[in-house]
Amino acid sequence: MGDKTLRLYVVGRTPSAVTAMGSTRLLCEERLGNAWVLEVIDVLQRPDLAEADHISAVPALVRKSPRPVRRVVGDLSDHERVLLGLEIGSADIVRTEADPA
Repeated sequence: MGDKTLRLYVVGRTPSAVTAMGSTRLLCEERLGNAWVLEVIDVLQRPDLAEADHISAVPALVRKSPRPVRRVVGDLSDHERVLLGLEIGSADIVRTEADPA
């Protein structure tokens, strides 16, 4: 596992899973850059990982590392709320020309 790892739990290719995957990938591309590794886990295929991470609802995005582990469950489209919930601070966010410093 990388130094900065996010794990997205979904169920199959349901509409909510597809939306969560798209939103999370966009968050990683636009806000987190290449510094973070995103793992997408289908709980139907890997229930062991979901159990180990105490996942009881999906979609769920888990900051596996750095510790402590943090989770956000449900709508992942509000990137500011997701970053806040995962406690990913401004030092980890990639700035673009459109972003204020």
